[in-house]
Amino acid sequence: MSLVGQLADLSLDDILKIIHLSRKSGRLTVSGHGQEWTIAFWHGELVRLSSELVIPALIAELQLQAVLDPVSLDNALKLLSEDDAPYLGQVLIKRYGVSVNAVNRISLQLAERFLGELTAWREGAFSFDLCEGETDLPPAEGNHHLLLGEGLDQRELGAAAQNEAGDTAAGQTPSDSAEQDESGEYARAKTRKLSSSPVWFVDDDPCLRQELGNYLRQRGLTVELFETAADFWISLKKARLVGVQPVAIIDLIMPRLNGEGLLGGLELLEKVCSTYPDMRVLPLSDHRCSDAESKVWDMGMPEIFSKPRNLDMRQEGGRQALAALGQTLFSAINSTDAPVAIPPHGIQATGDDQPNNRQQLKDASPFRNSPGLHLLKGMLEELHNPALGGGIILLVLRFASEVMNRAVIFSVKEQNIVGIGQFGVDLPSGATDEAIRNIIIPRDGDSIFSRMLSHPCPMRSHFDGQKWDDFLCRALGGVIPEEIFLGPIISEGRVVAILYGDNLPDYRPVGNTEALEIFLSQAGLAMEKALLEGRLLGAHSA
Repeated sequence: MSLVGQLADLSLDDILKIIHLSRKSGRLTVSGHGQEWTIAFWHGELVRLSSELVIPALIAELQLQAVLDPVSLDNALKLLSEDDAPYLGQVLIKRYGVSVNAVNRISLQLAERFLGELTAWREGAFSFDLCEGETDLPPAEGNHHLLLGEGLDQRELGAAAQNEAGDTAAGQTPSDSAEQDESGEYARAKTRKLSSSPVWFVDDDPCLRQELGNYLRQRGLTVELFETAADFWISLKKARLVGVQPVAIIDLIMPRLNGEGLLGGLELLEKVCSTYPDMRVLPLSDHRCSDAESKVWDMGMPEIFSKPRNLDMRQEGGRQALAALGQTLFSAINSTDAPVAIPPHGIQATGDDQPNNRQQLKDASPFRNSPGLHLLKGMLEELHNPALGGGIILLVLRFASEVMNRAVIFSVKEQNIVGIGQFGVDLPSGATDEAIRNIIIPRDGDSIFSRMLSHPCPMRSHFDGQKWDDFLCRALGGVIPEEIFLGPIISEGRVVAILYGDNLPDYRPVGNTEALEIFLSQAGLAMEKALLEGRLLGAHSA
């Protein structure tokens, strides 16, 4: 399971700090601006940086610093495809006697430069996959990476990355930077084959429809524009009969097929998903609507692309947002792994070329934000507020409420595990908070808690009929949930509290908890800090 989301919601600089502070091991994938980067971490330290841009930059830097003559460097590149070395630096060390210090120094310089550029991104997607093993690094793919020795410390890297980002932006206006990004993406797209499929764009906003259509046409795409959902649907059915398969861009907020209502784009999207599951569809919206977003995500669609509002189009900021949207859509249309529509559960696809594996297609779709991700940055800032004091537990419950229907915090004492707070639990007696505080389970009793304490890490579990499991189930209302989440809060090396969560009264598993797990690890660190400050204050007063 991954922590996934958009850089607009959580910046890369914040992500790097979170991974470092939580001492996580895993692989962070960042995509945007026509690029994809993979960053490997080992217990919070950056140890590998991978991208197709790494090898050309490494070659240029080696030439600039005259580390190796051009002939030997060309030979090293030829050996790279034949040798079993995992990356160019090791080929240089093993075959050409380049010093380890020189390779490490240049790798560090390039890593700082690349991360400085990446932390300046304000648009893009990310996914962090935790490493399953405790002894192995996240596996590398290919050999286009920088290996950074024992790890690049984020505390030392942060200042360098920020300075690099500042240098990159120096002397440029926002529009200059956007133009450079756009030209770079367009230049990269010209080196690969453009999408041969026509682009069909339906939006009832004439200004945005024309502007965006012209943007894509100027970049070599065949674009057809539609004002209404009905016109689009009728034309699509005719086109599919003669073998035409367009890429669809659909605005969610417009009149329905019958000309009424506001969510006609959502209705059209559902019809496309159920009838033509092989179509690639990119949804747009200028308004946030949680119900619409949930339906779009359930169909396996990408994160909904945000478009500027009609009023903003008259301002410079709106024009820049439109250019950024055009660039993003252009890249998505020409992506070789662009998503296709996934029919909603229970609806049989009737179009041609029905995929054999619906789940495989859904897995290939772009990133959807992890639950609670939009709160992570702000609540981490609250968590480390010195004035917070005992409010850490309340923050944990508040964050958990974004991920699951019910949660209870239990304090882990020397002999017993005791309930201290909850949300979402509704007991017939009405005195729910008091009933939670009366839950006391022996620490050494056979229960879901004792099993988690033997291996203190976040886990999914079920009640298995043991004495204390039955007691806890009855204390929480007597209904057995589909799945239970248990997350430890660790302070000063021991588990001080346990978060219990489930989705009752709904009988469904607990969803993605990566953001919550990161928050729990930070809650433990915040408790440590509060305890230390309290001790120092007490010693000073004495």
